[in-house]
Amino acid sequence: MIIVAPCPFTEDFTLTPDIERALEPHTVHIIPDPAEAPDILSSAEILVTGFEGQAHDPLAYARAMPRLRWIHTLTAGLGSVASSDLANRDVLITNGAGVFAVGIAEYAFASLVMLARGLPEVLLANTSHRWQEHRLGWELADKQVGIIGFGGIGRRLAELLAGAGIRVWALARRPEIHVPGPAERVLGPPDLSRLLAESDAIVLCASLNPTTHNLLGPEEFSRFKRGALFVNVSRGALVDERALAQALRSGSLGGAIIDVTASEPLAGDSPLWTVPNLWITPHIAGGTLEGRARSLDRFVVNLRHFGTGQLDRMTNVVDLLREISDSDSRPRTR
Repeated sequence: MIIVAPCPFTEDFTLTPDIERALEPHTVHIIPDPAEAPDILSSAEILVTGFEGQAHDPLAYARAMPRLRWIHTLTAGLGSVASSDLANRDVLITNGAGVFAVGIAEYAFASLVMLARGLPEVLLANTSHRWQEHRLGWELADKQVGIIGFGGIGRRLAELLAGAGIRVWALARRPEIHVPGPAERVLGPPDLSRLLAESDAIVLCASLNPTTHNLLGPEEFSRFKRGALFVNVSRGALVDERALAQALRSGSLGGAIIDVTASEPLAGDSPLWTVPNLWITPHIAGGTLEGRARSLDRFVVNLRHFGTGQLDRMTNVVDLLREISDSDSRPRTR
């Protein structure tokens, strides 16, 4: 079978002998720009997407692949893959949901501690060799953290928070499917306003799909508890960045750490760099050796099953029709 990828696997991953053996029976073409290789794309059956350095929309590849049967995205978010175009073509979709959960949850937990204690300002003072006078912070124990998105990352984060004596509420598109666990309550989309208003901190870890694009805008930020903390380990497109900046400048939001922005890499002249109490990291929350290894392993295991026709054994299969139809259930506060 012919596999198309926009970047070499070696850019994001370390190829072990076992992985190389799994890829060996197939023809892998690296095509950075789908407009440059129409002949190859017309024959390919498998598309791998979600690479860190990928420059082009996966739909641009898919539309040039009439024989396309399977798309695997290495990350949890589907982005433009969640399209009616692909659903109507009956293309099999799998994703990497859960493979980066441990690393991202640990990053989010650490970010909350740093914000609550004002540690970013103290660490920044090191660059000028100053013994920084430090404002009093607050403890997270006995506070409430709201988690938006209760997939693998959200559940792992809830476990870490609950273990530290922190109350956890979560919001999920389908709360009824979640069994009792580390989250005291799992709310549905209509309860977004309540989650924002009653939480001392909010962590956004929902995937980017039609239900979550621009999820947090001016009205949502106005509903945050005054002085609350905010961490985004999802995607920048879920947040209205102007509204976030305004909430921080006004002091209604106490502080934020974001690992993602709407445009990446963030331009040097972006006004976000100068927003008070906003700390930005370059999309590194999931950047662990273990997470990367799990991501590639997920694809390789599915590739073996796909190659032998055992589609029922493939994991993380996405119900694309449901993903698209769920766009009407987007949480709204307006």
